[in-house]
Amino acid sequence: MNERRRCTVPGCRREALSFTQVCADHLAFSESSFEFLYNQLLTAKNWEGLNLRRLTLSNCKLESMEFEGCNFEGCHFTDVSLRGSRFENCFLDYSFWQSCNLQESRFMFCSFAGSRFRDIDWQNSDLLHINFNGCKFTNVTFHSSDLYFSRLINARMDRVNLDDCNLKRVMFQNSQLKDVTLKYSNDEEAEWEWNLI
Repeated sequence: MNERRRCTVPGCRREALSFTQVCADHLAFSESSFEFLYNQLLTAKNWEGLNLRRLTLSNCKLESMEFEGCNFEGCHFTDVSLRGSRFENCFLDYSFWQSCNLQESRFMFCSFAGSRFRDIDWQNSDLLHINFNGCKFTNVTFHSSDLYFSRLINARMDRVNLDDCNLKRVMFQNSQLKDVTLKYSNDEEAEWEWNLI
């Protein structure tokens, strides 16, 4: 478990990022600082209690890793592969995802509230008890994934593939759907209140 510390910059009340003494606002995001954080993440496969809030990760592989109780709020993920990784009780609210590979991953009891997803491959994954409230999905595939008891309330979905997915007890209240496919999914077991756009 990683110890929580405050940013050492005088007057700053934010929490310091894991592996550093400062928060994301005060970290000089040069190529060397990104490389340092990325290399630190690669030193182990299992992480608990990391604070990587508002970090930007791009063009990297963090495959088959495990994260528990970690904070990724406000992070930007671009061209990141998390294939086969596991996230449990993690906070990913208001994060941004672009062109990422999340195939065969497992997310349980995580929150992505207010996040944005574009060009994401989430095939053959377990997304159990996930908070996707207020999220926007554009060109995302969940093909053959299990979304049991997840919430997509006030979500916007455009060109989303939900084919052959377990949608039991998934809540779609007040969501907007455009070009969403549900072939072979058990959509009759989901809770629907949506608008086609």
